[in-house]
Amino acid sequence: MPTVKIYRVTKGATDGLVSWTECEGFQGPSQLLNSKLTSIIFEAQVGTVSAPIGATIDILGDGSSDCLGTGNSDVIPTTTTTTTTTSTTTTTQAPAASFTLSYDASSALTACNNYATSTATYYARAGSNFVNSTQLFTNSILTNKAPDGYYSNGSYFGIVASDGFVSNISTCASATTTTTTTTTTTTTTTTTTTTTTTTTTTTTTTTTTTAAPTTTTTTTTAAPTTTTTTAAPTTTTTTTAGPTTTTTTAAPTTTTTTTTTTTIAPVYCVEYICTSNSGGYVFWTDCITNQPAGALLNPGKRKKISSRTYPVGEKGTRLSVIFGETNQLEITEIQPLP
Repeated sequence: MPTVKIYRVTKGATDGLVSWTECEGFQGPSQLLNSKLTSIIFEAQVGTVSAPIGATIDILGDGSSDCLGTGNSDVIPTTTTTTTTTSTTTTTQAPAASFTLSYDASSALTACNNYATSTATYYARAGSNFVNSTQLFTNSILTNKAPDGYYSNGSYFGIVASDGFVSNISTCASATTTTTTTTTTTTTTTTTTTTTTTTTTTTTTTTTTTAAPTTTTTTTTAAPTTTTTTAAPTTTTTTTAGPTTTTTTAAPTTTTTTTTTTTIAPVYCVEYICTSNSGGYVFWTDCITNQPAGALLNPGKRKKISSRTYPVGEKGTRLSVIFGETNQLEITEIQPLP
């Protein structure tokens, strides 16, 4: 496979055409540098770039040797070649961009408030600004990626969720702290059973009847003897107790059940077609992983992407975006941003 680099050609004092050989081996479309288009970025085979006298040719990094159109993300020193009528070549390294930012690991509001009292210097590739898709580093040679969390320049804040890339830029005025309170109510139902007992008392009355003594009167006369015996009558009294009635009443039992249903909002993915006359990097948010993504767009080429957010180009890229289809993603678990 050919050796491929990513070039940036900047216009000098003279207007003129820039030409090169593509990775695949055919001649790329020539681009005219003038007062309206002062620089272009493209991928080409080494030693095939032709530019007007006085133009500056910068090597931004390694191209893709498999001709897929995306370069690496490693930091590569920039080589600037200046062509003059005396054939003098000068090599310089473009300085990294720097930002004064405040930081908090978990709160956008705290990051904004920290700007007045606690800041640090962070770095990015030359020409970058504190915008979405900018990759932040903690050192000027761009080898240590900034940790995940919230960063602020005092007016705006952004979120770094992976590999130092900034996303979700918003104003500090919109930063709020949300506190979620969950209240659990426990209801206890007590059932009271009252038992009424009726005590039955049985009274037994015993009546004793004593027979009166028998009196015998004997009269002796000349007439026959007559004996008369009289027995007193016997009386018996019986008392019957009334029936016993027992009544038991149970208090009613009431049970209350509360069901809470949470509905997850749908996620939408939009298809875009991106083109650029000058070429450069384009950045977006991947639909499936919800992570920042990027690729190099050659001058005059088209690239189709699917993104949750509107695609943006790096500084100097004249990006044209055409909307395509919009699809609703059925994602059961969405990765949260920190």
